[in-house]
Amino acid sequence: MMFSHLVLLIFLIQVTRGLSEQQCDPGFREQRVTFTVSRTVLERGRVLGKVSFDPCPIGSRTLFSPEDTRFRVHPDGMVTVKRPLTLHDGSVNFVINAWDSAGRKHSVTVFVWNGRAQQA
Repeated sequence: MMFSHLVLLIFLIQVTRGLSEQQCDPGFREQRVTFTVSRTVLERGRVLGKVSFDPCPIGSRTLFSPEDTRFRVHPDGMVTVKRPLTLHDGSVNFVINAWDSAGRKHSVTVFVWNGRAQQA
């Protein structure tokens, strides 16, 4: 009797694990992210905001790589300015790439704009 309960428990754990892995769909939560700033000149270290990425399996680390070297994306998804930047046209666009545990590349477009300049 005890053996059959153990076999059933192992079976249920494997089925549950399989279902949770199938339900995991890695990628960015948004297709496009907008960060609004209130100045034209952005200093080094300025926090712009955060991008959300769902890794698979849950809890695995994500490697982010911004295509614009003026920005940095920390492991938690926080986006900061890497070196001083002037928004000459009032905005800048760039892409952030991330890779899931299967090695697939995911991308999100980031739009940084000066809300104050747009109102004037």
